[in-house]
Amino acid sequence: MRAGFNLANFMLVQRAPDGALQGIAVDLATGIARALGRSMAPVCFDTPGELAEAAQGGGLDLCFMAPDPARARGIRFSVPYLEVEATYLVPPQSALESIAAADSAGVRIGAVRGSGYALFLERHLRAATLVLADTHEASLRQFDAERLDALAGLRPRLAEFVQRVPGARLLEGGFTAVPQAIGLPEDRRAALAYVDAFLRRTVADGRLEALIEHHGLQQRCRVPALAARKPDRA
Repeated sequence: MRAGFNLANFMLVQRAPDGALQGIAVDLATGIARALGRSMAPVCFDTPGELAEAAQGGGLDLCFMAPDPARARGIRFSVPYLEVEATYLVPPQSALESIAAADSAGVRIGAVRGSGYALFLERHLRAATLVLADTHEASLRQFDAERLDALAGLRPRLAEFVQRVPGARLLEGGFTAVPQAIGLPEDRRAALAYVDAFLRRTVADGRLEALIEHHGLQQRCRVPALAARKPDRA
């Protein structure tokens, strides 16, 4: 079973010192494959855009990413199993004090191209300008070099970045909660129903909370309510 992972999303997947993959997404993919009597074959990508492109092209059986309308071509998403708050990092002496104030004329906001939160901002920003970079490190360099007014990102990632920018701070609250889900090719409706049921069982029996604790994510994410999915029409 070919499972696609975005290595830029350190919340979900990381490489161990010996090169092996680890993380909550890896554990979930392995669990789904094992339940189906199959082995899990990881396929890794450096950016969310590359992962989405591969999934849309039909080269994967599963992919782990934020569900978004911009990614819906060729992919159907499971119920979300995690949510992570997205917020802004602002530079020293910034006049921005709130999430709402960031969406103002003349404000330039950095973000990673193709990320779930960038796709959200592309649809919802009304006055601010979004400045995109290809990777998280590139976005931080751009934030500094171009003196951007804010840097968008998932709170756990920005909490690491704030240590590298003396005087910078994170704004309170978030502009969205980015869900994490499992994507499948759009023609595999039976498989999607199976994945949904697998995720609900994993939440109900406490295994998901155990995985969150095992990977040290207790303060970084939350488990959303798994809303019942209406049956797909043929």
